[in-house]
Amino acid sequence: MGRIFYRQKEDRKACLESDRNERQEKMTEEARKALIKAQQGELDGVETYLMLAEVVHNEDDVKAFKELAADEGKLLQNDAAYRIKEAGDTAIL
Repeated sequence: MGRIFYRQKEDRKACLESDRNERQEKMTEEARKALIKAQQGELDGVETYLMLAEVVHNEDDVKAFKELAADEGKLLQNDAAYRIKEAGDTAIL
């Protein structure tokens, strides 16, 4: 029984690897460029909110802009973590 479980686990691993490879191959150059552009937009949002936090004088506004920057950063971080998990070493960050 131990061998059967091991074989099934190996078969599942091979199947998952095959699915991941197919998904990587399906991403076109156009899709890659769109992904990079979207990620750059999120990074630009972080920088913009942090710059705004530096120039406003009201502490509530400073706090709000820093929270917005953190939210944008989390989106970027979550997207990167997902891409790493899905694509392994070939992730686009």
